[in-house]
Amino acid sequence: MITEKTIPSTKFQNAAGQALDDALQDPLGITRRGRLTHVLLSASEYDRLKRRDQQVYAIENLPDDMVDALATAAPPAWTEKHNNELR
Repeated sequence: MITEKTIPSTKFQNAAGQALDDALQDPLGITRRGRLTHVLLSASEYDRLKRRDQQVYAIENLPDDMVDALATAAPPAWTEKHNNELR
């Protein structure tokens, strides 16, 4: 489940103020007919999640700095032990 705390949508409608306060601390799931339909979360948590969004590029449209980073990238040392798995 996305969130541990959930309330039915009817309770949310009747106690929206308390639900908004609760969602400032932890995301709050809202259920309808027993199924999770919405998640209420604080604006700061939403902003944090949005910052994690990723930009997707077609290979021919990669910015030069990304092309350079990929050209010089090397795997971390701990992966060395797995090299023999490819042979």
